[in-house]
Amino acid sequence: MPIPPRHLNTQKKGIASAGNGKLLRNAICSGSLDSVVDLIKCDVEANKEYESFIYSSELLFYTLADLKNFKMLKKALNIIGFSKLSLLLFVRNPASHAISWHGEMTKSAMTTSSINEFIDNYNHPAGMLRLVRLVDKIHDESLSVNLEFRNYSYLRGKVVDTAWNWLGISVPHKALPSSSPINRSLTESEGELCRQLAKAGCNPKSLASAFSLSLPNLKPTYPKPTLESLNNMYARHLENLLALNDCLPANERLALSAAEEDVETSSVPHNEYLFSSEQLLVIAQTFASYLKER
Repeated sequence: MPIPPRHLNTQKKGIASAGNGKLLRNAICSGSLDSVVDLIKCDVEANKEYESFIYSSELLFYTLADLKNFKMLKKALNIIGFSKLSLLLFVRNPASHAISWHGEMTKSAMTTSSINEFIDNYNHPAGMLRLVRLVDKIHDESLSVNLEFRNYSYLRGKVVDTAWNWLGISVPHKALPSSSPINRSLTESEGELCRQLAKAGCNPKSLASAFSLSLPNLKPTYPKPTLESLNNMYARHLENLLALNDCLPANERLALSAAEEDVETSSVPHNEYLFSSEQLLVIAQTFASYLKER
């Protein structure tokens, strides 16, 4: 796994990083075939002792679910001489994924939507199915493409082991320091503060990072969507979910209804937000640092 030095340093400390797949994403999205070829060639040259490479990024899926992008990657791999491309994609039951993804997008100002607005526009299952169909189009004699789906909702605590087994190598005894800080999800109050900052035109990323790193053991909480919103989302994606279930192990099928997934809902939007003294200290320190720079 070719890892940029700046990411390697954070990983050694046990801090989550964006993953090396971001570099591949950027090269593909630039529209330059030469950029993609040069990136992979550099990694091949720097790691001559290895026959396989893994690029990992949560957002890489969105890049590859586009025919033009996927064709560019295929052409680059053909030029370099690779004959096989394997893709491992972790999916998640739709409602829990939408709620979690809303929180992650809020942290980085990539959405200012409320949870119900976000779910009303949630289109992840359609994108996953689009990738399945693109793999069928791309797969030919010049490049063998293997796509494997696994459902994160059934693999809690086993994701790392699943990835190592997929790679066909022994699971390391210890992947990360047990006491390492992680990129935790925010509480509902923290998330709403970040969302309102983004709506006001300020990027809340620094504050979100401060919350996660300064208070890593604080239990995250999530805004609760309405049952109506979830039911509409499931109805909209039922055919997509049924098709995706054909790609998953029988015991890891995606939920097909809000009742089956059993997530907590609310009849009205939550409008009361509380902060502990520790959270207020993080807010004050983050804002004070920003104001001093101004």
